[in-house]
Amino acid sequence: MLEKQEKGSIGCPSCGQWVSISASKCEHCGHPNPGFFGYYRYLKMLDGDQFANALLYICGGIYVLSLLIDYSHIRWGLNFGFLGPSNKSLLLLGSGGAIPTILEGSWWTVFTAPLLHASIFHIAFNLMWVAQLAPMVHKFYGFSKLIILYILSGVIGAIATALAGVYLTGFLKGSQLSIGASGAVFGLMGALIVCGQQSGSKVLKDTVWQYAIVGFVYGFIMPNVDNWAHFGGFIGGFLLPRIGWLSYKQKETVSHYIFAVILILASVAALAASVWKGIYVWHLFG
Repeated sequence: MLEKQEKGSIGCPSCGQWVSISASKCEHCGHPNPGFFGYYRYLKMLDGDQFANALLYICGGIYVLSLLIDYSHIRWGLNFGFLGPSNKSLLLLGSGGAIPTILEGSWWTVFTAPLLHASIFHIAFNLMWVAQLAPMVHKFYGFSKLIILYILSGVIGAIATALAGVYLTGFLKGSQLSIGASGAVFGLMGALIVCGQQSGSKVLKDTVWQYAIVGFVYGFIMPNVDNWAHFGGFIGGFLLPRIGWLSYKQKETVSHYIFAVILILASVAALAASVWKGIYVWHLFG
């Protein structure tokens, strides 16, 4: 159990001045609830590495579950799809894309699609990118905004590919079934590029642009890559930090943590809704 701090002082997360842990607002800068109900010391312990580790367990656990649900139809091809779950499993757990999200009306799959992966290589590459980028985003934006930017970028990427899958044709057509955290990963890249632009850090901006360009080129070279999710996630991560509330210049407040928790709960609820509806989809595949 986390022990609540009832007495003592902390450095205000906004101005750094010492303030009582129980103060309703900082007497120096007016920052609301600087002690975060007595639990601020625990928030300070959270970082980008812990975020990446948490995603490893969450996405890894869901990936293993997707294999076990329909183990007799695991894909074993000696290619990028090696050790991939069946479409039945992915639909049950909340695959995104044009068919589930729009045509079948399962709009909540925009939250679950970034949690699913198509193969052992797919999940490994995505989580390696998260491990590389999350500590950088945490350094500039803070832990709560890291969660917000990651989840919302993934959602925007899922929306983009679902819409493109319904309303566009030919080589511009989006995915009918879409999964993977890469939209959220590209969102983190977009957020770091914005931070580099606004802070004047040419090294940060140029380095992450190189990451993004390599990722986009890779997406057009490799087959079965959801480029619309990449593009949508990147645009989301590029635009969201331009909102003052999510800017790297904006110090974290209680509202950021509350919204981050809301997004996490929304993802959990979406996964539950997908499983509930997916039980019926299961029968469509016999």
